[in-house]
Amino acid sequence: MRGKNLVKICSIVGFVLAEIYMVFVVLAPNVPGYQTSRMFIPKESIPVVEGVAPGTKPPISAQIQRLAVCAIFFGPFGAFAGLGVGLLLEGARQKLSGKNQKE
Repeated sequence: MRGKNLVKICSIVGFVLAEIYMVFVVLAPNVPGYQTSRMFIPKESIPVVEGVAPGTKPPISAQIQRLAVCAIFFGPFGAFAGLGVGLLLEGARQKLSGKNQKE
């Protein structure tokens, strides 16, 4: 009987951790930093939106849309990272336990 499949477990854990990280990244507050900017375009070229004060939080619909779009990208890449870690761990486990060695 087969033992635990570390590759599958690590891939699922990587997916879940990437989604948790994505929630923290997307919902982080947009705090203005230093006055100097590293943007490619000058600050004067950015159009001013009427009726929106600087520092206003985005609407809930925009945050939900960001979560949905980012979930498409963060999850699979986290699963791929977990796949790599799982393959390394499974290979090390097989090497140390002596399985699949030709005699």
